[in-house]
Amino acid sequence: MKKIFMYLENRRSKLFLFGIMAVFYFFAYFQRVAVPGTIFNRLQSDLGISAASVTALSSMFMCVYASTQLFVGMLADRYGGMKVLISGGVLFCIGAFMFPYSTSVPGLFISRIITGLGTSCLYLSIVKETDNMFGKKNFSVMLGLIFFIGYSGGLAGTLPFERVVSVFGWRESLKVIALISTLILLAIMLVPRHRSEKEKDKTSFSFKPLWIILKNKYSLPLFFSGSVNFAVYFTIQTVIGKKFLEDYVSMSSYAAASFTCLMMLFTMFTLLSSGIVSKLLGNRRRIFINTATSLSVLSSIMMICGLKFGFSGFFFLICYIMFGVSSGFSTIFASMARELNPPECMALSLGLLNGLCYVLVAIISNIAGFIMDAFKDSVIRTAHSVIYPAGAYMAVFWMLFGLSAVSFLVSFMIRETNGNHIYPEAKSI
Repeated sequence: MKKIFMYLENRRSKLFLFGIMAVFYFFAYFQRVAVPGTIFNRLQSDLGISAASVTALSSMFMCVYASTQLFVGMLADRYGGMKVLISGGVLFCIGAFMFPYSTSVPGLFISRIITGLGTSCLYLSIVKETDNMFGKKNFSVMLGLIFFIGYSGGLAGTLPFERVVSVFGWRESLKVIALISTLILLAIMLVPRHRSEKEKDKTSFSFKPLWIILKNKYSLPLFFSGSVNFAVYFTIQTVIGKKFLEDYVSMSSYAAASFTCLMMLFTMFTLLSSGIVSKLLGNRRRIFINTATSLSVLSSIMMICGLKFGFSGFFFLICYIMFGVSSGFSTIFASMARELNPPECMALSLGLLNGLCYVLVAIISNIAGFIMDAFKDSVIRTAHSVIYPAGAYMAVFWMLFGLSAVSFLVSFMIRETNGNHIYPEAKSI
């Protein structure tokens, strides 16, 4: 009876710890989506900064996040997920507090760099802790919950955040969110834990697994298509999507945020359902990847046509939903990254794919900002916003179309796995 009680108590403690870690990831993902996209115009009007400066806030965050993924994975393997999670969480909360208190452009950039460093430690650390607590039997289920809760944070960073900001202002709203994040981190630190033997085993740093992945010719097309597909979606979702609707379709901030909110909802639904549908189809993978990249191409060209022929906002909502569904197949990209590489390189392969996604987000969003500022002589300045001409957005969407088209063609070079590890076969070819 005592053993049963101890087992139930330990199980309850694990579930509680998992829950608050997932909620912490909710706020980390919120910061990734909400800033700067949802408050783009407010940052420009309050601080008098250019579009390139606003988009650079996003690209700086993404560069820091992406460039640290490989090292975070190594640190989590060496020192345990919880130590890296708490260290990163402290940085995350410091940066989250600094941003709403910043009154200068350098202050904004420094705070986003610190926030990016902290956020970069959370995803892989939480995945590591989830594996330690629940093992293989329940790992995929719990990981799915982490993704869903994380994307819920992104969803909260669209329309709900826009509504809160319209009442309380962006500074006060972000201060409260930073305070809540700090309280959750304190709760994580105070939860008692029982270290497993697997967690106690420490591995040394080595770049050999990375070299194995990079030499695998089946990895590279997957990493390219996966990262481009996600970056195109994320640029629309978090950087220019809401502002485009406000500038070109003349939507209110509320209506534009509702579009990006729906976009995120369709992404979440696809994330939950794509793995199930894949399993029902005999674990086929490539058909979903081809579908994802083709949707990105089609959405981009539809955006261009909508601009050229002056279609209504409803037409662009369809485009946004298609972008959202395209990104929802990220679970399939992640599954194939695991299956195309050696089992012992699973975490590193996922970290590399994740890092590449955000490197491209940083590059594309920065280029988008420079393209928009190239049309600065044609902007219309109001008391509350800077309105860019249709030509600026047309140039950005042509760039996204070109990237999506290349990604679509490359996706046919990806090897079908049917849910199996095929690395030995790839190595021998």
